[in-house]
Amino acid sequence: MTLDELIEEGNTFEVKRTEPNMYYQNGFNVIEKPVSYIENGDKYLLWIENCKRFLVTNYPDDIAYENFEKASADSPASNADIYKLVAILKSLKSIPTACIRKDKETTSSDKLVLNISQSQNINIDVVLRTLKEEIGKSGIQSLKDVQGKSEEEKKQNIISKLKSFGENTLSNIIANILTNPSVWSQL
Repeated sequence: MTLDELIEEGNTFEVKRTEPNMYYQNGFNVIEKPVSYIENGDKYLLWIENCKRFLVTNYPDDIAYENFEKASADSPASNADIYKLVAILKSLKSIPTACIRKDKETTSSDKLVLNISQSQNINIDVVLRTLKEEIGKSGIQSLKDVQGKSEEEKKQNIISKLKSFGENTLSNIIANILTNPSVWSQL
């Protein structure tokens, strides 16, 4: 199936509308509202699915598929709804160059790195917020001032400094970090 064939078939569909009907039955006035329909609805639905498959196969990263899917989500209320679907197909014929969706501009590895860094940032924010709440600005400043000749010595000096704040403060820091939902869910 080609794009031209899909466009041609799409132009054959027409939304029809019944006439309003009013009659008297069993002592009541009955009013039937007009109803919109497509006479060959089964062929229309098949055409929609064929178009989607064509777009996914031939234009996988193009915005056309997403636009077509949104436009075809509901039953057409008027011929304008069908014209819009055909117009999406015609736009691919007139400008065949792919129009990349915004979310497709990043590679999957970029997304993975982004997700990991977001998760790490959330956890770091939890730790920093907890430290600020428990030991305050002066306590954080005293942690920043801790020195050591090597990384290991600096680490030991920070542990000693944290212990100097007291056992309750240290246990509160650890409890607040561990019970935070964003940390807890990753344990």
